[in-house]
Amino acid sequence: MANESNVPSNFKGAGVVSAENELAAVVLQYGTADIMVSNGFSESQAGPTLFAPSVQCNYIPATAGQTAELAIQNASSGNVQITLRLFRAGDPTVQPAAVNLAPGKSHFFNVASILGGACNNWLGSATVTATGGNIVGTVITRYSKTNQAFSSEMVASGGSVLYFPTFQYEYAPPVRFNTNIALQNTSSSSSIIVCAEYFGASGKQGQTVQKNLGPLGKDSLRSNELGIPKGSLGAATVRAYAGGTCAAPGAAANTFVAVMNQFALGDVKRVTSYTGFVGGANNIAFPFSNWSPSSTALDTFFAVQNVSGATANITVNFYKSDGSLLSRQFNGVPAGSKVNPRISDLPGIGANGNWSGAIEVISNRAVVGLGTVQPGNLSQLASYNGIPFTP
Repeated sequence: MANESNVPSNFKGAGVVSAENELAAVVLQYGTADIMVSNGFSESQAGPTLFAPSVQCNYIPATAGQTAELAIQNASSGNVQITLRLFRAGDPTVQPAAVNLAPGKSHFFNVASILGGACNNWLGSATVTATGGNIVGTVITRYSKTNQAFSSEMVASGGSVLYFPTFQYEYAPPVRFNTNIALQNTSSSSSIIVCAEYFGASGKQGQTVQKNLGPLGKDSLRSNELGIPKGSLGAATVRAYAGGTCAAPGAAANTFVAVMNQFALGDVKRVTSYTGFVGGANNIAFPFSNWSPSSTALDTFFAVQNVSGATANITVNFYKSDGSLLSRQFNGVPAGSKVNPRISDLPGIGANGNWSGAIEVISNRAVVGLGTVQPGNLSQLASYNGIPFTP
């Protein structure tokens, strides 16, 4: 966008992309100290209410100072009024005045400005409601101590099962990547339980962990709670029920949303976030992918999880920007487990090659996928969700 003559410098807003045929798109934003990758939204992803399971304000002030900003765009053809509500356990609801938005326009809610003096080690969740139409939104979280940032998409509806194709517990020492899942109940009247499971290369490992969420309640699931060994790199599945226990659950509850936060212990610069997947598809696309031996160039790593109930055969097609195609096959992937296709493993690429293009995943079973963008020196992280498409 910086090369577009009609976009002014210091621009802060929203955009709309249209095409005659189906497309997949992400937004890559970068500065001197941070990288963010955000998914584009289709019309079907817009809704009158959006949910954000993880919202922070000067959180962990001594080392990070994480503070969120919610970017909301009007996805309707007429004006809408939007209202933000912030929730923290034990605190009253904070509800700022409504904001009017014209079609296509956006508004940025700065959580620090809204909370004022209450913005200190604040961790909670949020909803944004629209009167008169549908909206889409992204949560942008910045670190006051390091000028880093990461983002995740808000969602318009929940699900009874959410999938997370990357789940780590002190993986890759001395960096030691860990993951927390922020859980939110979207129902304002009913409580739910959620049950989390970890899957390694051969299937389920560790123990099932239960969390209880009241109406519009929030909780967190940490990687050290699942009984898996340090160094684990796998995937997670979280299911929601209307009551009971994980051993004897009630009916499935479609009022559950969640965001995964991935971070490196002791290094707040290496953090990223992504929204849990409600369901899978047989075809998913990754519009941005890159590989270079340079320590400062952006590399992309992928995780593809089999979210069906049977073994999957997965084909990954790598389309280079010059139109050439290379493919890799992953057969016999167990239900719930994942694979990590790497550009550097392609024939003719290797550790010293350069590659830039897009990736297509085709499977005989439903899958979800995550793309993680980072420099070769692992100094920063940014993730985006693979996008389902119809071939």
